[in-house]
Amino acid sequence: MIKVTLEFANQAELLAYFSAPVPEKVKISATKPSPKAEPGIALESGEFIPASELNKPAPKAVAVSTAQAPTPAPAASPSAAASPTVDYPTLQKAVFALANASREAASEVAASFNVKTFKELSQDQWAPALTAVNTKLESLKVAA
Repeated sequence: MIKVTLEFANQAELLAYFSAPVPEKVKISATKPSPKAEPGIALESGEFIPASELNKPAPKAVAVSTAQAPTPAPAASPSAAASPTVDYPTLQKAVFALANASREAASEVAASFNVKTFKELSQDQWAPALTAVNTKLESLKVAA
């Protein structure tokens, strides 16, 4: 049995690690790497991905369609209403709270913005996304 422990400095690092795309086939070696070798993943294709590249955030998605993402209803959140600009850590904190309550609900909100993960949103979509996340979180709390 192999035991793996992952350590992250903060939630942003954790989210970046688990949000990064995963190669289809990963070759895992049971041999111990030499002390001078850089850690990473060796793919079956022979390509080696260093660990430093694995923790990089995925590039932002480029919108192809001209359709605009639906704008969710305003939330009762005072932080979203008071500040027209939202930083990503604020959105991320709300997304984590929603995902803890219901991963399906978090996925539904992301899908309403035509993205798979909130990391794919452009900066101008963070405020509407925060509003939608807070609205969904409130509706889950009321239903409970």
